[in-house]
Amino acid sequence: FFLHRSVELISDQPSPFTVLNSLKIYPADVTKPRVTMSTEVKTYLLDSSQGAIFMLVSYEEVRAVMNVALAQNLMSELQVLLEQ
Repeated sequence: FFLHRSVELISDQPSPFTVLNSLKIYPADVTKPRVTMSTEVKTYLLDSSQGAIFMLVSYEEVRAVMNVALAQNLMSELQVLLEQ
């Protein structure tokens, strides 16, 4: 579901999130170098939670986490092979 394509539908709606402390958005496509969000969508998501912290995770951060997980899996596989 892509909110940026539905701005007209949500612009007059109240935010369903009333007591958010923080909101972290991950990109749907980690191959795109730039992630953006319209002001209307951000306002919709945070309007009822004025003190909420908003974080838009970059694709670099997502790729880094994926790379760490891959490296850990490869190290585990290597350890198994070395123990044989």
